[in-house]
Amino acid sequence: MMSMLGVDLPQKMALAVSGGGDSMALLYLAADWARLWQVELSVVTIDHQLRRESGAEAALVKEVSQDLGLTHTTLLWQGWNGQGNLPDAARRARLDLINGWRREIRYVLMGHTLDDQAETFLMRLRRGSGVDGLSGIAPVHLVTVSENDNLSASSSGLHASGSLHVLRPLLAVSRANLRAHLTKIGASWVDDPSNQDDHYERVRMRQFMPDLEAVGLYQKGLADTAKRLRRARTALSRRAVAVAEQIAHQDDGDVVFDLEALGEIEEETQLRLLAAALCWVSSNAYRPRLTVLENALQAALVSKNGALHGGLIRVYGTQLRITREYQAVRDTRHIVGNRGFWDGRWQITGPKIDGTEIRPLGPEGVQQIGTAWQNRPNYAIILSKPGIFRDNQLIACQSAGFGPAYEQQIQPSSFTSLLIEH
Repeated sequence: MMSMLGVDLPQKMALAVSGGGDSMALLYLAADWARLWQVELSVVTIDHQLRRESGAEAALVKEVSQDLGLTHTTLLWQGWNGQGNLPDAARRARLDLINGWRREIRYVLMGHTLDDQAETFLMRLRRGSGVDGLSGIAPVHLVTVSENDNLSASSSGLHASGSLHVLRPLLAVSRANLRAHLTKIGASWVDDPSNQDDHYERVRMRQFMPDLEAVGLYQKGLADTAKRLRRARTALSRRAVAVAEQIAHQDDGDVVFDLEALGEIEEETQLRLLAAALCWVSSNAYRPRLTVLENALQAALVSKNGALHGGLIRVYGTQLRITREYQAVRDTRHIVGNRGFWDGRWQITGPKIDGTEIRPLGPEGVQQIGTAWQNRPNYAIILSKPGIFRDNQLIACQSAGFGPAYEQQIQPSSFTSLLIEH
């Protein structure tokens, strides 16, 4: 824990506990640590309400937390519509709910284990992931707006202060050892039946582990490999940042590369730069699949345009420009003055435009500007830029130099921030 936080310990921290063996073990261990170092520890349980037993499990966590002298809060998730990827939706919901609840708390402990790390490595190996994917679960993770769009828009998060850091101090500890500790101290925990449901890829990998151990591939070896790949990932990321400073610049929310210079660097760095640019313009937390990213890169290097990951890849002479795809934001709306960001990254304010609607400029906005352009850009580029509308009338568009002035910022401010793992 100390290696994650340094010597300047926070006064307050939080701990996410589901009632399962991993998080319950962390609850007991963290309570002792917090008492020793005089850190105020608050416990939070996310009740996803997907099983009838979930309320009783939250009540168990509350009882144990109070016995340990810790405050406890249960937060309810009511957003699951039965569509899409349930594990990913639940993960995003946890982050959103915790962010809305945490107020000035900036560090949240989670109970991921050695087993989780090994399973993650196998899942990503099956998908053909590169260095980044195979580096597994990060011990320390800074949650960004683009990673969880609701972090900026949650009405319950009005009082959240500072960034949200997730700490995982048990990544080197096995699930079996944690349960042995709970048994030794006479503690209770619950077993989620979904952990045995082989509809989920993680469960299938967990069930496959004994076969791997039979040929000498143990969880610790897989986790150690992930740790070494994380070290390599850090070095590769720093190389990419250094190259970006030489061959790339930002222009009105786009990333522009010197195409010839990009073509002269090694492919791994090319891929990192292209992926970061696409994620930045699209507010996407996840990189494109490696195969499609490789194909898009090769096309761009021979001056072929493309579209990927909600972004457009456009070659103009000696430049390669990555911009937002209009179709991806065509129906995206946000009211000026409300909390949050348009398209997950544009923060637009100004007294002359309060109450107006932000939406992509689109063909209608382009037509309304008419001949009033200042340095009109390519049509495909301008379509996705934020326009300020009142009803169907275009009021302003900073990208076109049209209308009254207003403040316009992008979060994160630099695409190179996405090259470094937080």
